[in-house]
Amino acid sequence: AVPVETTLAEPTVVVIEPSDDAEAIVEAAEPDTMFEFATGTHRVDSIEPRDGQQFTAVPGAILSGATPLEGFEATGAVWLLSGQASEQPPGGTCADDRPRCDRPEDLFVDDEPLLHVDRAEAVGPGTWYFDYEADQIHLGSDPDGAVVELSVARHAFSGEARDVVLNGLVVEKFATPAQAGAIHARDGQGWIVEDCVARLNHGAGVYAGPGTTVRGCELVDNGQHGLLGRGADVVIEDNLIARTNYAGFSSGWSAGGAKFVETTGLVVQGNRVEANIGPGLWTDVGATDTTYDGNEVVDNTGAGILHEISYDALISDNDVTGNGSPEQGWVWGAGIQLANVSNVEVRSNRLEGNVNGIIATKQDRGDEFEPCCLTIEGNVL
Repeated sequence: AVPVETTLAEPTVVVIEPSDDAEAIVEAAEPDTMFEFATGTHRVDSIEPRDGQQFTAVPGAILSGATPLEGFEATGAVWLLSGQASEQPPGGTCADDRPRCDRPEDLFVDDEPLLHVDRAEAVGPGTWYFDYEADQIHLGSDPDGAVVELSVARHAFSGEARDVVLNGLVVEKFATPAQAGAIHARDGQGWIVEDCVARLNHGAGVYAGPGTTVRGCELVDNGQHGLLGRGADVVIEDNLIARTNYAGFSSGWSAGGAKFVETTGLVVQGNRVEANIGPGLWTDVGATDTTYDGNEVVDNTGAGILHEISYDALISDNDVTGNGSPEQGWVWGAGIQLANVSNVEVRSNRLEGNVNGIIATKQDRGDEFEPCCLTIEGNVL
């Protein structure tokens, strides 16, 4: 028999233009469809992928959750804009000097988020106020000649789909609530998020759900966390997680570089985590079988690596430098902080210039297990 040569057809790629209704296009497509975002700014609101769909972008494509604002009227030293009815439910615990961190809407002037104050009388240069009852924005900086935007959309991507791939996307300025992500894979399974940029989102840049891999991304300048995670087999590798918490959430409640809750088999490796307001890397509430390996954790205001109310972890070969602040008091702000943990190994890490080095504490937290069994060896302090 003569072998028959076959040629596999190239998969169909659906191009999404900035003027298209991306949500409707994705909803109407079959599972396993591939999409490409064309150059330009795409104003999207919670695209819900179907199983196996893949999304990529050409250079210059941006997925934005903000809408441009025009038509401000000057009233003394304040500029007013009426007819703004966008309002997401509030949530979260704020630092004392940021009372409106719990409001997901952010206002940007030339890509810079302004401080959201809690009353009209407090508006001044670099600040703004949303009067939700009057549907009116008060702006303390002259908008003439500037690009003014208000974040209004909740997520770029969300939903319960399996095996979604997001590659090379830029996602910014979403009115993401506290404890949620602009790329919100929490309720899906097996997502791959790689080579992305998630920035200037009010909550977190990415929320990784079960089986999610986040690789090679820049998760920077977000309002609460760069990254959140929950579930089994989450992998976080080779990312930059930096400069989070511009919104001013209380870092004792939940803020900082990355936070993982109720994970099993979490792997965090090869990341650079720097200059976050709050802990750098944080596992909490029953995280099991965690690996922190080969990360650079630098200049975070909280602990560099915080493993809290969790157990069965290996923390090894990390460079942990300049973390913590004296204002935290007691023994907090360590390079590596173990708080009510069990069966944890801390090996071959390099620590320098942290407020405290390696600290383990045991407190009455109503835990379901008894803290014990720590191995700390081969570290350089």
